[in-house]
Amino acid sequence: MHSLTKFLKRLWNFFKKPQVLFLIILLVCGLLYNYHRIMFYKPIGIHQWRSSVSAAIALNYYHGGNFLRSQTNSLLADDRTSDVSVVEFPVIYYFVSILYRIFGFHEFWFRITQVILGFIGLLYLFKVSHYYTKDWLYAFFLPCIVFTSPIYVFYLNNFIPDSVALSFSFIGFFFFTRYIEGRSYKMWMISMGFFLLAGLIKTSSLMLYFGIGGVALIELVYSRFNKYEDKLFQFNWKYILSYLGVLVLIVIWYGYARIYSNMHPRSVSEIEIRPIWILSEETVGLVVNNIKMWFRNGHYHSRIFLVFSLPVFGILLLVGKNANRMLYRLSILLFIGGFIFTMLFFRSMRNHDYYQINNLMFLVIIYLLLFALIRDTVPQLYRSAWLKIPLLVAMILLVGNARNYMIKSYDENNPYMVHSSGLIEMFDVEPYLRSLGIERTDRVFCTPDRSVNISLYFCDQKGYTDFDSIGRWPLEKKIAYMKDHKAEYVILGSRSYYEDVDNLDEILGEKIGQTGSTEIFRLIY
Repeated sequence: MHSLTKFLKRLWNFFKKPQVLFLIILLVCGLLYNYHRIMFYKPIGIHQWRSSVSAAIALNYYHGGNFLRSQTNSLLADDRTSDVSVVEFPVIYYFVSILYRIFGFHEFWFRITQVILGFIGLLYLFKVSHYYTKDWLYAFFLPCIVFTSPIYVFYLNNFIPDSVALSFSFIGFFFFTRYIEGRSYKMWMISMGFFLLAGLIKTSSLMLYFGIGGVALIELVYSRFNKYEDKLFQFNWKYILSYLGVLVLIVIWYGYARIYSNMHPRSVSEIEIRPIWILSEETVGLVVNNIKMWFRNGHYHSRIFLVFSLPVFGILLLVGKNANRMLYRLSILLFIGGFIFTMLFFRSMRNHDYYQINNLMFLVIIYLLLFALIRDTVPQLYRSAWLKIPLLVAMILLVGNARNYMIKSYDENNPYMVHSSGLIEMFDVEPYLRSLGIERTDRVFCTPDRSVNISLYFCDQKGYTDFDSIGRWPLEKKIAYMKDHKAEYVILGSRSYYEDVDNLDEILGEKIGQTGSTEIFRLIY
């Protein structure tokens, strides 16, 4: 009996630790967001196109791909002869492929990897928030801002790595704070290591890294004129070179990726920026309208929360400097950095909502600064229930808002779900293709599919789709083009797309199989 009591006491002491409670709350939120069901989904819903590209890269690594030569299933590059794909640093994709080899192929391993990495990043954000707030409830609010952002929540349990890159930035921020606390070069180097990893995966996650560099430059300039300026940074060569080393390595990688992309023209996900100043007035208008729509729909975050955050930032600009000089300068630099990033990739903002995920760091910093200001100026309010209860209610409402978004995103009547589910139903036929003797390297033409890679990924075949101008061609011209490119089979997902073609079977060749509505034809040369 004594041993049981002792065990229960240890168990209670373990679970009442703030970090453990925080992880439990994350798990509960994940359940509310239906993560336990979504983890078993194939790429589906909004941005199925981009998700299938990421999923295909991991799948091709699983089949024995080269780390430095990422591949999709689409033979788009090199005048439609090569499967080369140039994307972000593929470390996550390669790691997932290792899990596939150990446990067998299933998208679950991709999704769970992203979620675990995301939760680790949020845990480190929780810990660094406590360093600045000295209160566990306020510390929880900061990662809550992130894990209630609909775009973060949606893409974390998914295949696009922006949420994970942001999480690596959170870890880098934690170790940077440890460096500030003890001036440890080891902590500094660990911090730079995580910023490097974040930046290699997504350059947009470097905003905090650049913000820290900006704070250091401001400190250097101010210290020349104000000897009382508190110094956070040690301006010697080993710190300067290690900071710049992060940037150099990232430039080397993306320089390599750019050269490789130019060597293989038309490769999937080419490396490029699309700044606002090269766009037509009409295109700028379309992008602005989409951004407005996503803001109104609470796509980035709760609209009320975002509107509330604007005057908060305005007030902090006026009075926040005395609370925490580093956070104050960082908030301004992140605001400027977010604006510059949006302008540089403005064309992509029209359809790629996930480009804004890394701007969540700005919201984290301004609320850290706000809590530091309240703690220093109104300590009684900071400790009172008058502030903590409304904050707790706000967190519950934000979780509810994100939950509603996730339910709508995966609702069977959502247009994105209807379309993407149809593609899965038509083309998720890989076992049947193998039973027909079709190898994954045999070239196929999947139709109807206007994407680069979706149908090819689901049936795990190399080949072609209706992407680009091909989708506008008559069927006979498509088939002639496929024969010119040595395609051997046609995977027809639905006849309804070609209901106006009278001699459909004659054009497609010899029918060798059918599963559901999906028909497989062997092209006759």
